[in-house]
Amino acid sequence: MDFIYQIRGLKQRYNGSPVLNIDRLDIDQGIITGIMGPNGSGKTTLLRLLAFIDSPWQGEVRCNGRAATPFSEHIRRIVTFLPQTPSLLLRSVYKNISYGLKIRGMTERLDEQVEKALSMVGLSMSTFGHRRSVALSGGEAQRVALAARLAIKPKVLLLDEPTANVDTESALRIKQAVHRAKARWNTTVIVVSHDSQWIYEGCDRILQMYQGRAWDAGNKNVVPGPWQHASDGSWFRPLTNGHKIMVSPPPSPDTTAMIAFSLEKSLKDGQSQACLLDGTVSRLILEKKTGRIAVSITVGDVVLTLKTSAATVEQESLYPGKQITVSYLPGHTQWIVP
Repeated sequence: MDFIYQIRGLKQRYNGSPVLNIDRLDIDQGIITGIMGPNGSGKTTLLRLLAFIDSPWQGEVRCNGRAATPFSEHIRRIVTFLPQTPSLLLRSVYKNISYGLKIRGMTERLDEQVEKALSMVGLSMSTFGHRRSVALSGGEAQRVALAARLAIKPKVLLLDEPTANVDTESALRIKQAVHRAKARWNTTVIVVSHDSQWIYEGCDRILQMYQGRAWDAGNKNVVPGPWQHASDGSWFRPLTNGHKIMVSPPPSPDTTAMIAFSLEKSLKDGQSQACLLDGTVSRLILEKKTGRIAVSITVGDVVLTLKTSAATVEQESLYPGKQITVSYLPGHTQWIVP
C-alpha cells in the first residue's frame, strides 16, 4: 500500500519547549487512522503539521510523495483540515460550501455539488442552503463546516475532535460522512478524538500519543510517575487499591513509564516472573478492523487498555464489573523521556 504521509525526525517546539518528537511514522493511503491521547500530548500539533499550516522546528513531512511547505499549491488541492472549533463565513450555508469550490475553479454544476455535500452530512439544500451561518446550532455548524470540506472531494481529510460538543444526531451524521468519503473517493482520514468507541469501531489503524510521541495502540499503557524508591532498591508506584506497579529504575522519579500488560499470568523473560495486579473490567469495545476486543481495566487510580481475542473474552467470561488479574514484566519497562 502507498504511503500518503512519510514523517522523518519530526520535532516541534512552542516557546522553546518540546511538544512533538516523532522519529518515523508512515501513514497509508485510503485508510482511516484514529489518534488517541490525553490533552497536551501533541495530537493537534501533529494535525497542523500534516495540514502544512505550521512548519516543523526540525524534520520533514512528505505528502503524496512530495515535500511541502505551509500552503503549498499542490497541498491546498488535496489536503483539508477541520479544526475542533471551525469558523464559518458570515454568509449563507450555500455560499460557505461553494466558496472552497470556487477558489479551486470547481464551478461546474455548482448547485449540484453543494447539494451533494450537504446530503453527505444529513442536511437538505431546501432547508439549509439559504440559512445564514449565524442561525445554525452548534451541531449544524459543525456539519456545514465538514460539508464545505467534503465538497472538494479531498484526498486527505484531517479532523480534530469533530464530534466534541455536538448533539447525538450530528455526531452520528459526521461519522457517517467520514466513512462515505473513504468509500466513495478513497479519502485518507486522520481523526483525533476522545470518543474511544468510534476510534476502535471505525478506524483501520489506531495511534496512541503521549508527550509528543506516537505509536500504534496495543497492550502498552502509559503510567505516569512519581515513582518511589524502596529500601530494597526496587522502584514502584503505589495505587489507590493498595497494589504497586513495580518498574526498572527510572531516569528520574517523575518520568512516565510505558508498560505492556497481559491477561496471561505466567509471563517470563528468562530472568524474572510476572508481577500481578487485580482490577475491574470497565468497558469492552470491538475493534472492527481486526476483530479483537479492547478491554479497559481499572486498577486503583489507573485505567489500562488491553487487546485480546473474542475467544479469550468468552473463555474468561469478561464483562463490565468483573474482577480480573493482569500481569506485566517490570524488567521490560520503557521510559518516555522528554
